[in-house]
Amino acid sequence: MKTIEKERSQIAANIHDGPVQQLTALGFAVDRCMLRLHRGQSEAVRILLEDFQQELSSSITGLRQVMGDLRPPILDEGGLVEALRDFLAAVELRTGMQCTLVDRLREPIDGDAETELYRVAQEAVTNVVKHAFASEISVMLLGIGGGVSLVVEDNGCGFDPRRLGFANDILVRTGHFGLALMRERVELFGGRFEMATRLGAGTAVRAWVPVQNDDGPLSRRTIMQEVS
Repeated sequence: MKTIEKERSQIAANIHDGPVQQLTALGFAVDRCMLRLHRGQSEAVRILLEDFQQELSSSITGLRQVMGDLRPPILDEGGLVEALRDFLAAVELRTGMQCTLVDRLREPIDGDAETELYRVAQEAVTNVVKHAFASEISVMLLGIGGGVSLVVEDNGCGFDPRRLGFANDILVRTGHFGLALMRERVELFGGRFEMATRLGAGTAVRAWVPVQNDDGPLSRRTIMQEVS
């Protein structure tokens, strides 16, 4: 729970230091505009308004980024698979990495589980981009055991797991905040989280969360697929 509270604090700080500060500055600028209007300085007002347009556009972009990070609109519009496909396409375009999505789901899942799995995938892929020196990322979804399993694998540098304690407080203290956040998020949702890595052999992050459809828990018999 402490890790998620830290994440929320970071989000609040990002909003405060970004869009809130920009909007506050715009408020002061509007006051300057009003003063110049009263003085009949129309040209000065025009220049200020041009600056406002740029600042306002930047603030809107910042807020949209925060909203997208929390829950992208496509998650509601197209579901988890489409949201992940869109996210991975953006990562591939930005980094040049080869990103692959394997969808083994055969039934829709509830919105809460979609959100949790998307956030875990987002964090796992971001960790790969930042730290793994990888050229390929694979994300797989499959139904198993009354829930959905998410697997994120890369072909990067990996690391020696013996040098890393897996308790959340140790992960945070050693700078592995993303791993601690993923684990805590999954376990609070009633799921399981594990990671396999080896120095020079890449990393695999696996998360399983229980899900329900309209008729209750998804059955292993109806949705489990053989992974080729």
